[in-house]
Amino acid sequence: MKKMMALGLLTFLGFVYGQYAWDTGAINFNYGSPFPNQSVAYTGSLLSSQIPAQGAGGFEISQADTNILSLLAYDIHVTDGDTLADIFAIIIQDSAEIAPGYYVVGVSDESIKGFIWLQDVDPALVAGLIDTSFNLDSLSAFNPFISLTGQIEITEIDENMVTGNFAGTMINTSMDFMVVADGLFSVSNTLPDLSYDQGQLTILADTYILEIEGELNPLQNDQGVGGVNTQQGDTLTTTIFAYTPNDTADSLSIYGVIFRALAENFPEPGEQLNFEIGSPIAELPMALPFFLENASLEQFVELLATNGLPEFEDTQSLYLPMGTNLPAVFVVNTDSSAFASFTGVLMANSDGSTLVLSEDWSLSNSSITSIDQPPVQQPAEQALVGNAFPNPFNSSTIIPFTLTEGAQLDLVVYNLLGQELVSLGMGVFPSGSHNYPINLGQFGLPGGIYYFRLNSEAQLLGHGSFVYLK
Repeated sequence: MKKMMALGLLTFLGFVYGQYAWDTGAINFNYGSPFPNQSVAYTGSLLSSQIPAQGAGGFEISQADTNILSLLAYDIHVTDGDTLADIFAIIIQDSAEIAPGYYVVGVSDESIKGFIWLQDVDPALVAGLIDTSFNLDSLSAFNPFISLTGQIEITEIDENMVTGNFAGTMINTSMDFMVVADGLFSVSNTLPDLSYDQGQLTILADTYILEIEGELNPLQNDQGVGGVNTQQGDTLTTTIFAYTPNDTADSLSIYGVIFRALAENFPEPGEQLNFEIGSPIAELPMALPFFLENASLEQFVELLATNGLPEFEDTQSLYLPMGTNLPAVFVVNTDSSAFASFTGVLMANSDGSTLVLSEDWSLSNSSITSIDQPPVQQPAEQALVGNAFPNPFNSSTIIPFTLTEGAQLDLVVYNLLGQELVSLGMGVFPSGSHNYPINLGQFGLPGGIYYFRLNSEAQLLGHGSFVYLK
């Protein structure tokens, strides 16, 4: 089941509408009849794409005069060859603000306060409970357990977390009763922050020019531009995206650049930082342009939710830079809008198809009414390690490099996720220019795009990438 399509709604509620969204956590409780003698616990991320899987999360939105809090947990499993789901939802709908306190279970024309448990149902119901397209009447066909009495306590609720407890009695349409006790929920937000919600991208790709502009909201707009950021430790990652529909298929073309640097070095308003185009394993500050030629909405949501490149099965649709040590520039203007640019980057996919991309980005958020594009100083190109040749190749390739003094060298090969696959001691080389051959066939690697780093005992000499056609 392509669960990401439905769960993308959760992501965009947080990104686009400025409402609360929590993507991971736990909901657990004891249950039974006439006494609670069994227990269940749902733990994990709502955005997991694995089956079987568990997850918990939720959102809060306002629709007209109604505030809606929906906390959701699921367990997706395979039984007798069928993919089924157990889904537990806690729902509070009220005209009053949803705040810490006690909520008595009940249903009226103005409000809903309660919890629902569906067992062994179509996992697609997860989508309906997220976008609130299902109501209690439509759920009755699935013989759900629905709270009859009880209460829900919210102990904490903010943009980062919701915690609380619940207890009560439940009944299904077959008139089976159940007691629920010691219910606890705790969900939190690990989604990236929306840094830019609109913009414009001008692309020169080989011989054609393409322009994309608009707000970052693929659930409503055919095309758009924007960016998200996350911080892990002292490293800040900002990824900018542009998407536009393809003419011949129900898919998207997605252009993007991942900018990664130490948080203390990332440009503040009025500053510019020069990034080196490289790979996921390049030294900071690093820029990684990418192009997804035939992407689904699920893949776009996963890009937004992870703020990076997940592992895609169809690597023929993914183009990554072949040349390294090329410059990319990121400028934050004094009004906090931004400008980014790179020129003449050779991109390739896993079957060796190539194109040359140049991109100019203008980015802002809805509070900014104008975007300045200051002149950009491109840094000079410098390299100790050249581009591999031939590239692509089907057996061996050559990595050129230059040493200012003799050194012991090592070569490390990584996959698209930056995972180390091969570590090779190359030996001692004298000063001067060298061409080092490497045969990937001897390591049993499948065809695809790979990155490499060339290290001496003292430093990283350089890095690059190549396409292996097996």
